[in-house]
Amino acid sequence: MGGMTVAQATVDVERVRKLVEEELESRLGSEFKFGPVRVLEMRNVDDEPYLRVQILVHGDTSKPRLRKLAKGTIGLRASIEQKMAEQGAELGMLLLPSYLKRAEWHAEASA
Repeated sequence: MGGMTVAQATVDVERVRKLVEEELESRLGSEFKFGPVRVLEMRNVDDEPYLRVQILVHGDTSKPRLRKLAKGTIGLRASIEQKMAEQGAELGMLLLPSYLKRAEWHAEASA
């Protein structure tokens, strides 16, 4: 595996990725086309883990559309935490979603 890997993942990032995809689809699937979703466990300046969730958004990514997207995903972390708890897992860290256009997605992938 090349690129950026995290030595010690403390969260099942694959499960988080699936839940994020499902949640986005159920909330905004009729208006937005997403995918793929990339989940990376990172550490902040205080060495605390957090999840960076990168979501590729297809189509129109004008400011009003992105505002609508941000509004539609308020409470995303709470939903994911609840679903994980129902599955007997714990998120226990900050989840930071970012919505990327195709060009940004490829730039991030090669970073």
